[in-house]
Amino acid sequence: MTSRRDFFKAAGIAGGAVSAATVGRFALAGLPEPVMQSKPDTMPPLMPNTGQPYNPVVTLNGWTLPWRMNQGVKEFHLVAEPVVREMAPGFKAHLWGYNGQSPGPTIEVVEGDRVRIFVTNKLPEHTSVHWHGQRVPNGMDAQTSLAQTTQQTNSVKTETAYTEGEVKRVDLSSGKITIKHGVIKNLDMPPMTMVFIVHEKSLIIGVLAGDQVRFKVISDGGKMVITELIK
Repeated sequence: MTSRRDFFKAAGIAGGAVSAATVGRFALAGLPEPVMQSKPDTMPPLMPNTGQPYNPVVTLNGWTLPWRMNQGVKEFHLVAEPVVREMAPGFKAHLWGYNGQSPGPTIEVVEGDRVRIFVTNKLPEHTSVHWHGQRVPNGMDAQTSLAQTTQQTNSVKTETAYTEGEVKRVDLSSGKITIKHGVIKNLDMPPMTMVFIVHEKSLIIGVLAGDQVRFKVISDGGKMVITELIK
């Protein structure tokens, strides 16, 4: 049986990397269907038919990436791949882009949205995605060699699974929560009771000792950070 000490030794070696699974029909089964664009034309704005209402933007010489709603979460699917773009009549450039275009599509979200983005890497090299406009834990921000490893070619970022647990203590002022939990599969952590940091204090507002919860956690520089929590 893995001890708490042995686990943290292994976590220190693994760092904050998120695993990638080889692309195949099983890996892709739970992902949103990737939407591709073959022309660099200015496309009409994407009117929101799910989620919060807003006035959508128009991207010049570009388009907005569609999404699906999954239990209140906007899910997008980016595909990093080589593309060919005609910059002028008869002048074609071989570029790296997303979903058939370079630059890639606009990902449009508004305040209050919950967002999940899947990235499939079809480039001939490893890649990573660094986010602007979103507050995310350092271990999810793709600062390669600092926070996580690069994503291998022909791979897809997989979603972190929920873990079930019982809340033992909540410290809202410090943004910490103590949970007696089962196996945390994405971190290979055995069942135990431990203190976690929450990415946002709002995650634990209204959470009380004795509550049964489901949560997602990542390793961020050796710290266990909860990114989602559901009662």
